Amino acid sequence: MANFSKTRKWENRTTYFLLSILFLICSSTSLLRLASAAPLLIEPRFNQVSTLQGLSQDTIQDLLIDRDGFLWLATLSGLNRYDGYRMAQFEGVNLELADAPIEALFQDSAGFLWIATQNAGVYRLDLLTQQLEKIVPEFAGPESEQNYFVTQIVEGASGKIYLNMQHALLQYD
Repeated sequence: MANFSKTRKWENRTTYFLLSILFLICSSTSLLRLASAAPLLIEPRFNQVSTLQGLSQDTIQDLLIDRDGFLWLATLSGLNRYDGYRMAQFEGVNLELADAPIEALFQDSAGFLWIATQNAGVYRLDLLTQQLEKIVPEFAGPESEQNYFVTQIVEGASGKIYLNMQHALLQYD
């Protein structure tokens, strides 16, 4: 019996020693990985984009990066798309969005770009075909108030689109 207990003590000490060594190796490997991690950009570069570079207006209401990596900018004078090099204004085939104050942007799970304007309603843009469809007409409030407009667009788990207005919530199926 005495030999058995001595063997168990030796096995426990060996096990603890090996686990301690393993812990130190894992810890030092993680620390080395953290210490050698370098930033992706050593000197980040910022470019200013304004009307001088083709932006339709300098007041930006909303930003969206679509699935293809384009940056969409909602301004008080229209919708712009920036590819990192050039700015392009999107006005629609019939100039529906030309100089329209854009309030909010959203890309849904189907890939459509939703565009909420302050005075021309809500549009849905098919980014593949560039077809623009008016989804919600403009809303005129009581004479004592300004026009109602959509300030935020979200998609529910069921795929329904919710439009948050100043004084109402709309659901689009």
